[in-house]
Amino acid sequence: MPGDGNRYRTECVPSVRPNGQLEFTATKMNVYDPSPSDVASWVELGQPTPWPDQDWDMYVCNGLNDDLILAYANDPACIQREFFVHCLYQLVGDFTAWSTENADLAARIEELLANVDEKCHDDVRKWRDETIALRGGTMRFDLNYWVHHLYVDQIPDGR
Repeated sequence: MPGDGNRYRTECVPSVRPNGQLEFTATKMNVYDPSPSDVASWVELGQPTPWPDQDWDMYVCNGLNDDLILAYANDPACIQREFFVHCLYQLVGDFTAWSTENADLAARIEELLANVDEKCHDDVRKWRDETIALRGGTMRFDLNYWVHHLYVDQIPDGR
């Protein structure tokens, strides 16, 4: 992680004033250890916005944002909804590939699973069902599918 001087980034958001003039609003956010308000600021940019860092998904999955991840993954109006569905898969992929002894991460996944019901978005219910199948041994673990879910075709070879 970069030094504290590089921890925060300023994102400039363009908008149009009622008089037709273009205006930019600056939002400062902690990219490398984002709080729920940092993540919400990114979502509230209101347009498909590039990730602030190539590992933004891992930073968002820091344990501070689980409720927000699930809420945004369920929100059809969220312009970044697919990113948050990806984060759900990222959590399970990380746990399965590298962190099976991490009781905290296991508990976080259990809590997320417990909060998925039939009112949730189809993609979130699919994540729940596939996570249960993976844990039950009826689905084979594929690192690319779980860790790079929805973005596997965008990952350069060798990563």
